[in-house]
Amino acid sequence: MARECVAKYADNISQHPVGTGAYLPNQLNLNQKIVAVRNPNYKHMTYPTEGNKGDAEKGLLADAGKALPFIDRIEIEVIVEDQPRWLKFMAGEIEASSVPKDNFSSALPGGKMAPELVARGVQHFKEAKGDVTVQMFNMDDPVWGKKKELRHAFALAVNVPEFIETQYSGQAIRAESVIDPTQWGYEASYKSKWSERNLARSRELLAKAGYPEGKGLPPLAILSTAGTTSRQFDERLEKQMKEVGIVLKPEVMTWPEMMRRTHDHNFTMVGMAYASSIPDADDATGIAHSKSIASGYNVTNYKNPVVDKLIDDIETLENGPARMAKIRKFREILDEDLPIFVMVHRVGNQLVQPWVKNFAIVDESYLGRMIKYRKVIPAAVK
Repeated sequence: MARECVAKYADNISQHPVGTGAYLPNQLNLNQKIVAVRNPNYKHMTYPTEGNKGDAEKGLLADAGKALPFIDRIEIEVIVEDQPRWLKFMAGEIEASSVPKDNFSSALPGGKMAPELVARGVQHFKEAKGDVTVQMFNMDDPVWGKKKELRHAFALAVNVPEFIETQYSGQAIRAESVIDPTQWGYEASYKSKWSERNLARSRELLAKAGYPEGKGLPPLAILSTAGTTSRQFDERLEKQMKEVGIVLKPEVMTWPEMMRRTHDHNFTMVGMAYASSIPDADDATGIAHSKSIASGYNVTNYKNPVVDKLIDDIETLENGPARMAKIRKFREILDEDLPIFVMVHRVGNQLVQPWVKNFAIVDESYLGRMIKYRKVIPAAVK
């Protein structure tokens, strides 16, 4: 975005997007609906002529060299609850949807599309998502931010496999660090100190912190958004924490309010998901750099000059043994200080209507970047 535009609109820039993308905002209600129309001045990009192995066979290069974008009008509905979104997809009213966990067994039994969906020509895309879900502590919090033993006790009380099975319908893998499987620097062999649940050790650490069996420990307030999925997540975490004496206190609010609270560092703990924008570790390490506190990217207020120096080195070194050694050291320190407790890397399942073409990315976070390649076959629309 142009600097003068950001200066003019300041905190209201989200309501006045100015850029060079394929679409222009026509209706902009971030809580309900976003409508965008083709940008008549977008003439500098054509559909790719090369792709990944197998793309040509899938028909993904049929439009090679053609001017972008293909679609005249885009409508994005903001639907908070999973079930209304799913029902709209099943009724043919929206073009794409992830599969809610409560519908996974019926829509994708055994991981394969149900015969009903196959007969309708629905397309199924499944890919490991370049993301990590985390629980983040405010390191300036007078209790949880100042006592490392409390954060360690929390980590050892979380039953991540239970979350994978129930919250994610098995469509996730255990995360060991903030670096995700799509990024250079990820090592599948690495294990965090908090990988295995250990309730006995968790209770020991609570006592060491001065709160035996949780006595005298204030409730752990966690920011949360409204919706069935968030409520189920909070209830499960609340039950797990209760086993060691930690009381969880969810604070339910809208997504914009939660973003304001995290940006202002006005919280004790918050659950987030980070999606990678480039396949490299330095896209993940920045969330722990002290220079990122002011921008709100470092949500936790974590400050460690040793980590800052490691991140600076990781950003400048070429890929190789020296860079990997820095990444391992960064990983080790962050795992000990634990401003961020990592949970899972999700596996994405996206269902797409048969009249939508050129769909190749499952991760919803890439919608804005990839939508210019999408194509709709009007004769096939329900």
